[in-house]
Amino acid sequence: MNEEDLEKLLDEYGEVIYTNPHRSSPSAEADDDAESLSLAVALAKAANDVKAVDIQVLCVKPLVYWTRFFIIATAFSRPQIDAIGSKIRDIAEQQFKTAPRGDTKPNSWTLLDFGSP
Repeated sequence: MNEEDLEKLLDEYGEVIYTNPHRSSPSAEADDDAESLSLAVALAKAANDVKAVDIQVLCVKPLVYWTRFFIIATAFSRPQIDAIGSKIRDIAEQQFKTAPRGDTKPNSWTLLDFGSP
């Protein structure tokens, strides 16, 4: 459906004919964005505290529907990867009352997902 089709429907029916029942109000969505940004920045700072480098907080909300931010950081050893993950988990649990799901196996990378259950 394009803009012209929507205009025709509005002219014909003169009212909203469909509302996504799962969509948050704009103010609730803004609150969620602010909370997510606050979490992302705090976790990036936690990674920095444990000497991660090349830390980037990427806003991906315009690109995907399932998340708002990605944090990417570089570490140079398995112990450093573990220390960064541990620090991030601690900050998330203590300050934001959230715990990640994700990869706990020894790897050369770690994924921590702080999304909704």
